[in-house]
Amino acid sequence: MTAEDQYGEMYSGDSQSIRATVTDEAGDPVDLSSSDLTFVLAEDGSAAVTKTTGDGISVTGADDNVAVVDLDAEDTDDLDGAYDIELQQTDSGGNVATLTRGTLSIKSDLIE
Repeated sequence: MTAEDQYGEMYSGDSQSIRATVTDEAGDPVDLSSSDLTFVLAEDGSAAVTKTTGDGISVTGADDNVAVVDLDAEDTDDLDGAYDIELQQTDSGGNVATLTRGTLSIKSDLIE
């Protein structure tokens, strides 16, 4: 099930974690532990930041159904504006699913 949300705002050059709790249509947890996850933060269809499982994305939670995307300060240092975000799963059978989509607003900061 794809969740579509506004993921709030942050300031450029800040670190932030984005958490996505994944459930199926019945509300049951989806085990992500054997999946490959990809996160993209994009502007006008062009990726500004890409994270993958083990490289900025970890899986947590009692049911291994929480994906945590860690944005480092360097990832957002030069960004300003509204960015589309998407988290995609490829399971062990090769099936692809979009887990979440949304918008993240990044405001420029005063301190470089």
